[in-house]
Amino acid sequence: MRMLELGNTKIVVSEMCVGTVPLGKMQADVPPDRGAEAISRAIDLGVNFIDTAQLYRTYPHVAHAIRGIEKDLVVASKSKAANYEEMEKAIYECRKALHRQVIDIFSLHGVHDETDLNSRGWALKCILDFKEAGAVRAVGATVGGVAGLRAAADCPEIEVVMVRLNEKGIGVSDGSVEECLETARLCRKRGKAVCATAPLGGGYLIDHAVEAISFVRNLEEIDAVVVDVLAPQEAEMNVRIFNGEDIPPELAGAVKGRHRRIVIDDDCSACGRCVEVCPQGALSKKKGKKPKLDQSKCTLCGRCAQACPEFAIRVV
Repeated sequence: MRMLELGNTKIVVSEMCVGTVPLGKMQADVPPDRGAEAISRAIDLGVNFIDTAQLYRTYPHVAHAIRGIEKDLVVASKSKAANYEEMEKAIYECRKALHRQVIDIFSLHGVHDETDLNSRGWALKCILDFKEAGAVRAVGATVGGVAGLRAAADCPEIEVVMVRLNEKGIGVSDGSVEECLETARLCRKRGKAVCATAPLGGGYLIDHAVEAISFVRNLEEIDAVVVDVLAPQEAEMNVRIFNGEDIPPELAGAVKGRHRRIVIDDDCSACGRCVEVCPQGALSKKKGKKPKLDQSKCTLCGRCAQACPEFAIRVV
């Protein structure tokens, strides 16, 4: 597994980062001990970079996986906290739940644009104070599109940016893939690390994982890539892709053969765009309510995910 330094942080990570969002209650709701198996498999194969979040509710999964491991692991977390007090509680919660005195990267979660970033100034100040105290090593931001990425690029305190990026543009909330890359180049020019998230488009590209992951990891604007995992087989297949190794047919079959379904996160704003574009009529909604899905009609075509401005629709 290729190792690299994230921007100017002096933090050394594996090129592949294990994403944990599908393990939590927002999506597949996997028990912590089972979810830890997927994370542990990636660690055994050379991955040292793990991404979690207060919102994902996957701290128990990560804690179970990293308990007793002596090798240097890099854990990134984040919170949507909007003020100093909320962010302080979020960081204390993270440290306690993961049994770690120091969180390597702590980020503002889901920065939309400059206005949103400015509104969270006190939350950012809190992370900076924890960094000064030695409890956080680097300050980050996670973004969904171009406007958030530009805001992070212009903020000198932000050192690591995680941005949704894949070859189909699934989940990119505004602008194009090329516009994201242009802004990512600006971030890199200013000494920031840029990590891509959602290379598999929230699960819709998993049947073409080799091509989808290769597209993102070969971009010169990207340092590391966060790949969500649900099972040890997925972790092993992803590591093999990053290492340029052949994927045994039985491993590929185990990953592709797993039953998959769509979940709609609590982040859903009930805008109804997914209902409008669904060619199968699998989605329906009542006013003010998030859509309901008829799994029997769904073909996993991905159009609903491409239309969703919150990236709230995933395949697990």
